Amino acid sequence: MEIKDLNIPLILTGVRLLSPLVLPLLIFVLWPIHNDIIHVFLMIVFLLLGLTDLLDGYLARKFKQVTKLGQLLDPIADKFLIVSTLIALQAVEAIGFIWVIILVLRELFVMGLRYVAREHHVAIPVIEFGKIKTWSQIVLIAYILSPYGYLYSWAHLIIYYLLLFFTIACSLYSAYCYYRVCIAGVFGKNEF
Repeated sequence: MEIKDLNIPLILTGVRLLSPLVLPLLIFVLWPIHNDIIHVFLMIVFLLLGLTDLLDGYLARKFKQVTKLGQLLDPIADKFLIVSTLIALQAVEAIGFIWVIILVLRELFVMGLRYVAREHHVAIPVIEFGKIKTWSQIVLIAYILSPYGYLYSWAHLIIYYLLLFFTIACSLYSAYCYYRVCIAGVFGKNEF
């Protein structure tokens, strides 16, 4: 790939691909300070990286710059951002280990399904519930990074667990949907 082949959607995807080099370090270093301004900064950095997911797809479609490389890298970049941030938040004990394991294993499972489907020349399109899952993860992580993320009031805990369980439910259900699509595409509809 040459420099002339780069376009804005690919650059935005590339920024998300590099997020594990920056965001986890920022979280690990700045989280313990427990300063509202720092937490707003962390939340904004994460949200800006999350918004590149919306923006790169929108720009690629609008300016007809959809590429095979972009289609391949976009879901990987999403997983890099989410998984690295979840691991960093677990390292500073902002989210429970078991929840991170569930969310990370779901991502690995879906990546495996995509690999199997690709080996059988079957395309697995992004399902609507997969998009809801991604945005529920972004909202959950943004909430944890916000100044409310280190408070331990009843209101905080209720909101946190509602967001967490909604995200877990969306993650597991969308993984099941991807599984069904993969099995149907690879083995035929009668193999459920």
